[in-house]
Amino acid sequence: TPVAQTAPTPIITEARGVQIGQLAPEFELPVLDSADERVTLADLAGRPAVLSFWTTWCPYCREQTPVLVDGYARYAQSGVQFIGIDVQEDDAPVTAYRTELQIPYPILLDRDGGVAAQYAVNGFPTTYFIDGAGRIRITQIGALTPEQLANNVAQLLDVNP
Repeated sequence: TPVAQTAPTPIITEARGVQIGQLAPEFELPVLDSADERVTLADLAGRPAVLSFWTTWCPYCREQTPVLVDGYARYAQSGVQFIGIDVQEDDAPVTAYRTELQIPYPILLDRDGGVAAQYAVNGFPTTYFIDGAGRIRITQIGALTPEQLANNVAQLLDVNP
């Protein structure tokens, strides 16, 4: 007797991108001052994340950093992750910047700019607000004010109770 065969179930892989509502692009980057620690987008899954692409030479980044440091202190207990991604710089100036501005959250190094390119970063700082499901909810180009950060994080927390 013939064996009944079922058609294979197609695997649907959703395209990743940088538009609002899309799954954020995957990445894997080294952590500043760590010999072998790396962070991936998957490591951030399940909790909202604020990803900020920046450089030490950018005056708007220097303006925004204290806002993020304060936001990290304010929202860490709510489960919001803050990640700084330095783009195309050597470790030494990034380490000095972190020390000077007392940045407590992880800093990742996008040494070749490949992740910034995936995220379509055209200016600094560029900040992505990603929900716990890995979807981009808000994109901000330019320095965030404390009010903008508070409003954007509130929207993330509404998406992820």
